[in-house]
Amino acid sequence: MSVAGRSQTRYGVFERGFLRDDYPSMDTVILCGGQGMRAWPLTEDCPKPLLKVGGVELVLHIMRLYRRYDRRRFVLCVGYAAKKFKHAFPKSRCEHEDIEVEFSDSGPDAGTALRIADAAHLCDGNIIHVTYGDGLADVDITKLEATATKHMRPLTMTVVRPRSQFGEVRLDGGRVTSFVEKPVVNSWINGGYMVLAPRAVAMARAVATTLPETMFVHHPLPQLVRGDLAAAHKHKGHWACIDTSKDLQALQAAYERGELAWLG
Repeated sequence: MSVAGRSQTRYGVFERGFLRDDYPSMDTVILCGGQGMRAWPLTEDCPKPLLKVGGVELVLHIMRLYRRYDRRRFVLCVGYAAKKFKHAFPKSRCEHEDIEVEFSDSGPDAGTALRIADAAHLCDGNIIHVTYGDGLADVDITKLEATATKHMRPLTMTVVRPRSQFGEVRLDGGRVTSFVEKPVVNSWINGGYMVLAPRAVAMARAVATTLPETMFVHHPLPQLVRGDLAAAHKHKGHWACIDTSKDLQALQAAYERGELAWLG
């Protein structure tokens, strides 16, 4: 079947983008604009993605992961303390890291749906990577893109099974039969590291037009799921979300113990 013929299938633009031999490297949008209130007071003067583990900003750890898979163009969605990102990544530093960085500033109060829609205008190509600036992982980006290609949905999201923050107790009536300290949870959760095709971006843009503070996970994402327009990429490797100051301290301690070799 010709490329033109394939483009008429139900996710036409998405398929055409992935099937073209000359498809350019996908750009990566990183959501960095929030205030990170749960990590206060660390974020009082420093946006959360610029907090450091092992002397390196969280967002740079993320960009280095994508760069290892030849994904070198990034759009940082800034808002809160936007100037700090621009100072952190001047052209000289980006050249040293072998990356290209642009900034999309939708304002400090914008929701992630608007941030994604605005950033997409700065990206080359129809299909983009999107992830959060406070989530570190060793996701295989090649396998993620293969999952997106296989399922041909407007949204492919990486899902993970993190460890519980609490010990798990099993009961038989009033008798405790087992206790496991912080086990891996049974449910899969959104781990970021998403691939968005034009339809998903268009849905984000549509809701942001009337509700600019809407989060992508609160409106466009459930719509996509209800419409059978979302696929999952299961990641069973390392993953860490830095939500609070305690999370950052724990990750730094793990780094100092030599347990974060997967950060690269």
